[in-house]
Amino acid sequence: MLDFKCKLRVITHKTQRLEKRLRENTVMSDGDIKRLQYVKDITKLNVEDRWKLYRHWISILKERLLEKFRSLEQIFNSDAKEYQDACQKLDLEIMKDSHVIGMTTTFAARCRNLLKDLQPKI
Repeated sequence: MLDFKCKLRVITHKTQRLEKRLRENTVMSDGDIKRLQYVKDITKLNVEDRWKLYRHWISILKERLLEKFRSLEQIFNSDAKEYQDACQKLDLEIMKDSHVIGMTTTFAARCRNLLKDLQPKI
């Protein structure tokens, strides 16, 4: 039982230390970056430098992912606009052949351009 409590205390302590390290947001200085870029074996770095290097890598990864996200967001917005335009054209074609078209005022306000192109008799 004592062995279990001891192991539990050690695990709890390690977990708390890890959580503390992960909450830190110290950034590497330019000098640190220059100094660490020539290190061939990161296992020989002290713990503090390893964490600095880890945070530096995370910041680079975040930056790259944000750039990719912004690019994908632009593509998505463009594709969404094309899709809306295609749906509106399809709606227009369907409505052209209809004798009676019913819609709410909310929908009529939302598709004002569609109604303008349709030119219905009211």
